[in-house]
Amino acid sequence: MFSSVTEGEILGLARLPKWRWGEPKLRQLEELLAKLVRVDAGLRDVVDAYAELYATSYATGNPTGDNDLWIAATAKATGSVLLTRDGDFDWIKPPLLTVEKVIDDE
Repeated sequence: MFSSVTEGEILGLARLPKWRWGEPKLRQLEELLAKLVRVDAGLRDVVDAYAELYATSYATGNPTGDNDLWIAATAKATGSVLLTRDGDFDWIKPPLLTVEKVIDDE
């Protein structure tokens, strides 16, 4: 499961000239994404979760980027665990949302 916001970020990055993906690789990416469950960030439950996370982030002195909040809101609204590779969500703790950091073994 992934957020429509994540889809936009992935596709935007793939289209950056410095990545030089080209049309065949972009088509492969779009085919892969089409196989996954995509949750629209505009759904009422996601919007409500965004509002709660937004208010909490500012109330706790942890203002967070809009896209990151939409991604977190998607996880919260669907009862999912948010997987991340960075520290942008370190301030979020259960029961608000469960966040797990994915770390390479390398």
